[in-house]
Amino acid sequence: MRRLFILMMFGALACDSGVRGVADSNRLAAGFVAVDAKSGSAPAGATNPPTIRASPGGIEVLGLMSAPDLCQDVRGAIDRQAQVLTVTITAKAQPVVCAQALGTYAYRVAGNVPPGTYAVKVVYVYELSGWPTKIVLQSTVAIP
Repeated sequence: MRRLFILMMFGALACDSGVRGVADSNRLAAGFVAVDAKSGSAPAGATNPPTIRASPGGIEVLGLMSAPDLCQDVRGAIDRQAQVLTVTITAKAQPVVCAQALGTYAYRVAGNVPPGTYAVKVVYVYELSGWPTKIVLQSTVAIP
């Protein structure tokens, strides 16, 4: 529960949130928040499959991610390669004793994107859990 509180409080400040150890000049600054979906403070609009919202100069992705338990460090990032945006949500198992019950995280990741039409891919990565990486959404979005 403490980890979720910390994520909620500092998630919006995590402008460089993303997969650890990756230095990528194509990574967009992104705000990110993830909470236990049952906590009552889930981002409005978080769905499964994820929802993509476009606004002038920006993109927002809201979703629900299943995980092996609720002791995961969940991070989000948006990478851009030309007209392709890859939104990566990473759940990394923590070295703590945790109840082995499936968990669901509600998340919101948003970033500034120049106007244009983009192919968007949302990918879930599960580090240190044995769960496979999976593409959960592929879509096209126009950023005004």
